[in-house]
Amino acid sequence: MDVARVRLGGLLPARARISGLLVLGEERVSLAWSVDVGDDVLRRVLAVRAQAPDRHPQGWLPHVTLARRLSREEPAAGGRGARDTRREPHPGAHRAASLGP
Repeated sequence: MDVARVRLGGLLPARARISGLLVLGEERVSLAWSVDVGDDVLRRVLAVRAQAPDRHPQGWLPHVTLARRLSREEPAAGGRGARDTRREPHPGAHRAASLGP
């Protein structure tokens, strides 16, 4: 956590934008919003992850999990509902304020 605070602390608060719907996993899946972050944030997160000895996978996919452990068939219905909620007013950008609890 100290490495992350040193590398990323100066970038916070950082702007991020929710950009799309994801279905992650194989038999049981998670439904999530994809989050776009700036190139500098991405580079610094990958640098922090490179220092973690047992990281998996090697990359980083910023996202906000909406539901976990769904069957493969469930996200199809959930995805339609999630797309429908995008028609309602919502902030397209969010700010990450800290790295701590």
